Amino acid sequence: MFWRLLKNEIGRTLFRTKVLLAFLSLVAFDVWSVMTVVNPSASFPFILPLLLSFMIGDSLICERHNSYSWLVLTRGLTKFRYIAIKMLGGAINCFILAGALAVIFSLTGAVIRGGTLWLGSEVVQFHPELLLHSPLLHTAAVFTLVVLSCIAILGLTFVASTYTTSPYAAMSLPVLIILALAFFLPGSWQWLSPYERIIFMITHQPWVNMLNMTVYWFVFGCILYSWAVIKYLLTDGI
Repeated sequence: MFWRLLKNEIGRTLFRTKVLLAFLSLVAFDVWSVMTVVNPSASFPFILPLLLSFMIGDSLICERHNSYSWLVLTRGLTKFRYIAIKMLGGAINCFILAGALAVIFSLTGAVIRGGTLWLGSEVVQFHPELLLHSPLLHTAAVFTLVVLSCIAILGLTFVASTYTTSPYAAMSLPVLIILALAFFLPGSWQWLSPYERIIFMITHQPWVNMLNMTVYWFVFGCILYSWAVIKYLLTDGI
């Protein structure tokens, strides 16, 4: 039952009109970036995490809102396994969306520019020298960070879903929180802002390195998902 529900979760979440339209918009944005920008270093990672809550972040709150989660739980599935399905399905969807955009971005660059395009360039040097001298490792490292940031931002949506019964509020709160931290945190604390940790992809930040970025998104995601699980399990009803 667990794996069947997980498969259904991935399919129902991804193959929706709003997700496909948002994905096509991101594809168009990336293709335009490759065609018009001399240094199109990883355009898609900047946009994707900010849109995830609107694209695939409404699954949990909508099912709680229309009592579908109550129906599933009455068939013997525990609350922990139910929210585990939601979170694992969301993480897989993040991987699929980021991977599809990465492939389209790279293939478009290869076709239009007549050569292999990496995610990143020598102009924006935000990785250790080892990565700059290894295109494959460079691309894999950026892709890993994109997926981790997407999963972490989706975790913020799950947390919001446990505090409100409104799908629109749950989807909007993550973006509002990210923007609020970007605007209101003191300058010396801006390194804690998720927004600052997203735009590293397209700006030159000398203090950024792959290790602290990976640790940041991994820890940020673990905290949010643990928070969401505990809050959901301790909430009465569904």
